[in-house]
Amino acid sequence: MFADAWNPIFNQQKATEKDITDSLSWTREHHGPDDASKALIAEITEEEVAAAIRACSPGKACGPDSLSNDWYRDFEEQLTPILTIWFNIWYKKGVFPNTFLEADIFCLKKSGDASNPLNYRPLALLNSDYKIFTRIMATRVSKSLSPRIHEHQNGFVPGRQIHDTIDLFMAAQHTTH
Repeated sequence: MFADAWNPIFNQQKATEKDITDSLSWTREHHGPDDASKALIAEITEEEVAAAIRACSPGKACGPDSLSNDWYRDFEEQLTPILTIWFNIWYKKGVFPNTFLEADIFCLKKSGDASNPLNYRPLALLNSDYKIFTRIMATRVSKSLSPRIHEHQNGFVPGRQIHDTIDLFMAAQHTTH
């Protein structure tokens, strides 16, 4: 019953390699390489790994490997050089461990009829090494995208405030009336 309800959501058509290549080509044509773009493909540093480990929230549930964020934080100094080596090997080869695809999934009931599978929210517990790696990549992508986002786009852009857009809107409204 749950599988039937969620199957259409999780089995939507995936982007093809051509879709991805076309998208990346457009990006290269419209935004030449800069330092932030070069940082996306640079070797992962120990500083990035250590920062990602420190950013892991303590007290969170473990993924399938049973290694908690707390364990990574407790052994940050010892784990950072090892993870840096492995992350760079995987990143350069573009081949990642199968454990990056593993998750423990639970269903949490939302409001509504308990017999309706769509009234449950899936919660995936991922392995911490995967979360550390993806945090590094997300930080890099964020730094690369911020300079490319128009100066008047303030929602969800780090360091920008939505009230700046509201102030600009109010000023424009006053000058036109």
